[in-house]
Amino acid sequence: MIRRPGHQADAEPPRGVPTPVPGLDLDRAATAVVAAGGSAARFRHALAAGQAQLSADAPVDLVVTLAGIAGWRAGVLGLRDDALARIVDVPPPAAAAALGLAEADLRAFT
Repeated sequence: MIRRPGHQADAEPPRGVPTPVPGLDLDRAATAVVAAGGSAARFRHALAAGQAQLSADAPVDLVVTLAGIAGWRAGVLGLRDDALARIVDVPPPAAAAALGLAEADLRAFT
């Protein structure tokens, strides 16, 4: 049997559902995450957690940036460098929530 490596951060099953954003196709983004080796459910959960920390009228560009961070959190290793570079562009509570971290722990990435 082949098994994917597990991490303590993934112990809880993903449950979040992101808020639809005009101009951002969340289904297509989730499909791209899977194609790149990540988990669509983990992506949706991470994005929803981050969005919950943003205002309802957050700019689309900010949500797209957050989606990149959520994609990295979901297992798309190719997004790592971009996500690390853009963490500073997202309010710390949203970035931390998307990564499943306490906000104080986010400082290690900035």
